[in-house]
Amino acid sequence: FDRDLFSGVCLQRLMASLAKDLIEERASGKRLSREGDDLYFEKRKLSISIATKSPVSTLVHFAMNVANAGTPVPTCSLKEDFGLEARAIGEELMKRFSGEYISIKEATQKVRPV
Repeated sequence: FDRDLFSGVCLQRLMASLAKDLIEERASGKRLSREGDDLYFEKRKLSISIATKSPVSTLVHFAMNVANAGTPVPTCSLKEDFGLEARAIGEELMKRFSGEYISIKEATQKVRPV
């Protein structure tokens, strides 16, 4: 509620970066590329993300394809292309993101004003 859209986009890109690191750690040497908040594998899109501002808060949506069926663009998915379980990846990603968020908040509060 207390963040502007710039902060929301920064957190969105942090989420994408953490997701990239996690997938690469778990996917047997497969390498992803990140363009802004989008993740790709061999020019196929893995992630879906948007950040926006409402009258009362900033909202960030970040998701990764679990399957490739029915997508309107060339995609890759956690299960089919990387052999990963979506729930386990989601839980670990949220753990890492929450740790980063707490660390960022603590970093903004540890320095005394001058």
